[in-house]
Amino acid sequence: MESATSGLAADEAYDCWREAIFYCFDADRHDRAALGDYHAKVRSLISDVAEFYHYQSQAVSGRRTNMHLHADGGDNLDIGLVQPGHRRHRQESDTALVASPGEFFVYDVARPSRVDWDTHQGAHLVLRRSMLEAALGSEVPPASLVMQALTTSHLTPYLKSQFILLARHMGNLTVEERAILLRQTLDLVRFMLQELSAVHGASEQTPNRRGLFVAAQRHIENHLTDPELNAAWIAQALGCSRATLYRAFVDHDRTVAGMIREWRLLQAHRMLRKASSHLAIGDIASCCGFMDRRNFNRLFRERFGQRPSDIASKKSSVG
Repeated sequence: MESATSGLAADEAYDCWREAIFYCFDADRHDRAALGDYHAKVRSLISDVAEFYHYQSQAVSGRRTNMHLHADGGDNLDIGLVQPGHRRHRQESDTALVASPGEFFVYDVARPSRVDWDTHQGAHLVLRRSMLEAALGSEVPPASLVMQALTTSHLTPYLKSQFILLARHMGNLTVEERAILLRQTLDLVRFMLQELSAVHGASEQTPNRRGLFVAAQRHIENHLTDPELNAAWIAQALGCSRATLYRAFVDHDRTVAGMIREWRLLQAHRMLRKASSHLAIGDIASCCGFMDRRNFNRLFRERFGQRPSDIASKKSSVG
């Protein structure tokens, strides 16, 4: 789903957006002359387990009161990532929170609050409270504690990467691909929340290895060019044992080494097919983490049924 203020009259854009798009808080009314030409747009994915929004908006402020809580019964939790801009909010009986560019924010719909942000862009995931409580084994703690856990976890970079990946590509994916990425994001959040439950004394939960698998994929993707990339390094980066990491991959009928090899071969295949690439085959192999040219040629031919030189030659003849 996509919505935008484009096409609306300048003196109507903010009021239309305020009444039709904002949910779970009441945006402040402003003098139309002071607002000027208001612009905003949002793209969303909605499933039966979660919702994901990527949006841009000019400055907005608003509040959520006990009257709103009784009227709509909303009880979800929003976990979001601010890109350009700042978001500030204070929830009842909790610390005032400020999210700057590249930082997460947490907004608990079940508590009265005051929210304001300047012109900004961001993405957020709407989570069902029942899912959160199942992951935590307890009631959802104050937003400030959830935000602290998401900010200080060793998995924080992977969750940011997942948010950015979904926001950037969801408009170009099939329905099935969107569902997979949304489920992966949800699995990673669940896994991080289990860390929060351990820190704050909630009942012990069975590890959610699906989240670990997602984080491992992001780590492999970000370090493909490093020839030292292996299971031991990934496990250390993710804060788990190699045995746990191996089990997470076995759950998906994969191996760590096999996935590293597969992604490197796919990257090499893409680079060889790019008409703009003038790198020699050996340089491409090195860029993708293959130090042994003969081994690279063998693996490439087994995977694609062609030699790297076949694709390079075909590219040259087409060019």
